[in-house]
Amino acid sequence: VENTEIIVGFRLDKQNEKYTVNSSNDCYVYNFLPINNYNFRLLMQADFILTSNRESVDESKPWNEWVRDKVTESIKKSFLALQNTGLWTEYLDYFPRENEISEDFFVPITDELSQWIYKNKVVPIRDGKNHQWVKPDNICFHNKEIANIYGIDLIRKKTKFRFLHPSSNFHSEINNLLNIEYWDW
Repeated sequence: VENTEIIVGFRLDKQNEKYTVNSSNDCYVYNFLPINNYNFRLLMQADFILTSNRESVDESKPWNEWVRDKVTESIKKSFLALQNTGLWTEYLDYFPRENEISEDFFVPITDELSQWIYKNKVVPIRDGKNHQWVKPDNICFHNKEIANIYGIDLIRKKTKFRFLHPSSNFHSEINNLLNIEYWDW
């Protein structure tokens, strides 16, 4: 085998004609057919070399390590692509949580993504009436009552903090991972 095609998929729920993130951690890894559920929150299809019983990835094969690393790159690209969809307010809920992946072979995906998320513009903040993407540094939730009194722009100018876009709806574990705290005067 000299090349491969990798597919990353995201489950959605449809509610009232609107799609929302379905980030339950029971997604399978596929090699054309399901291999196993390793507790990912996204689907992945790749040409892994499997064990003889087709129930798991053969961890002894260097090819599989290479494919796993390419899957990680595909997941990063997919996350950035989701920023330009209607799912931008909750797309990081697909991100794997700490100690969640059930197979040691796949843990490097989580480790690499955890390093990557701090180096890239993945968090939406409010910028006037729009949003912009920033690295997760000094990001806070704002107190809506105080923001209504003083205005978020004034608070932003007077503090070192940037405020998570109010439409963002990330799971609390993601907010903790990104060190997003509640800010109050």
